[in-house]
Amino acid sequence: MRLFICTLFLFSQLAQAQDALTRKGDALMQQGLFYQALAQYELAYAKTPDDAYLNLQIAKCYLASSPKNKALEYANKAVQLAEKPSNEMYFVLAQ
Repeated sequence: MRLFICTLFLFSQLAQAQDALTRKGDALMQQGLFYQALAQYELAYAKTPDDAYLNLQIAKCYLASSPKNKALEYANKAVQLAEKPSNEMYFVLAQ
């Protein structure tokens, strides 16, 4: 039982850290600081590469900076991971 509780606690801490990185990336994106946002998103991506939102944000960073061709990989993955891809995902993929 203790092992289960410890596992839940550690998972919760990991999720909170990933969320904090994503929120920090979002704030930097809003300021137009794409390279700095990308760094935060990449740290979060290392922990949760199958997050559709995170893949979309990384694609948007690459579109706004460089190398732009890397955006395609992440935009495509975002569309594939999403249960119901958004219009924004298709728009970013099309660019």
